[in-house]
Order: sequence, then C-alpha cells, then structure tokens
Amino acid sequence: MGIEEKIKTVKDLYNKGYEITEGGDAERKQLKNGLKLYLKAYDIVKDNLKEIAKKNIMEADNLLFNIAGVYQALADLKYPQIYDKENIVPENTKEREYLWVAIKWLDELIKFYPKDWEAYYTLGTHLCRVERYKEAIPYLEKAVKLNPTHDTEKNLDYARRRAKPEKHYNEANTWGLDHIVTGPIC
Repeated sequence: MGIEEKIKTVKDLYNKGYEITEGGDAERKQLKNGLKLYLKAYDIVKDNLKEIAKKNIMEADNLLFNIAGVYQALADLKYPQIYDKENIVPENTKEREYLWVAIKWLDELIKFYPKDWEAYYTLGTHLCRVERYKEAIPYLEKAVKLNPTHDTEKNLDYARRRAKPEKHYNEANTWGLDHIVTGPIC
C-alpha cells in the first residue's frame, strides 16, 4: 500500500468518527481517536512530506491541516467559535493547550505549503483566540495578500486594534467610542 492509499484509509476512518460536532466525553473520545489515526498517518508520511510537497500532492496539506483541525475541534467543544463575538479561550485550560497544538501543526503546514492562505488565516485566527494579537498580524496579512477576502481583512483589522489596545482604547474613549475597540471575531 502506497503513501496515498494509507492516508486515504486513515482519512476515511477519521471522517467516520468526526461527524459529531458537539457533545461531551464520548465525542471527545471520538475526536481523540481520530487524532491518533491522523498522527499514525503523519508518522507514515513524515519522512516523505518534502517529496509529497514537491509533487504538489494535496495529501500532506490535508493531513497537517486536519491534525490541526482535530485539536481545534477539541477546543471548540467547550469554547466554540461564534462569528462576530470575541472567542478568547481562557488561560490554563486544556482547550487553550489544544489551540496551541493546532498552531504548531499549522506552522508546520506553512513550511511545506507557503501559499496556502487558509493555513495563514486559521493560524492567525487561533493566535487571536489565545490573545497573541501581535503574532497574529503577519499571518493574517499574508492571508489577505494571498486571498483578499472580507473576513480576513476584518480579522486583520481586529488583531491590529487589539495588539495596541491602550492607544486605541484611549483614543476611542476620548470620543465616547470605546465600543469600537471591541470588534469582529478573530
């Protein structure tokens, strides 16, 4: 069985356990089992990721993105992302650790696919969710450059405002507009 077939088999198994979008311990267990399958697939292909990336085969891209996605899903079980709301994941929680692991995998993905705008966007968004706004800015800028979408630009603007909250808050407060400091969800 070649690399592509092995990854496909793991993805199929994972997708069967990933259909649940909310819940408690049973769903967490399914997500963790899905993650184990993806990590096994990663072990199978890790030595060949550069070769796969050179051939422009999407398996490595999908594999790394989906490993990050599993960790994001684990965080979202307790702290779901809600559009146009501030989606900060509290410090010292397991869910925040999951987002940091997702960030790590997205960073790995960018090394192999430096033109994947979704990876930059998702990484920047996750950095906002763990309140690392300054670090999020370059990733969101790159996402805007690669694929200028409305939401990406909104999130970039939000990260820029949050990276320097004192200046923006004081400026907005002077004009009685402190409500504009809080903005679209990252």
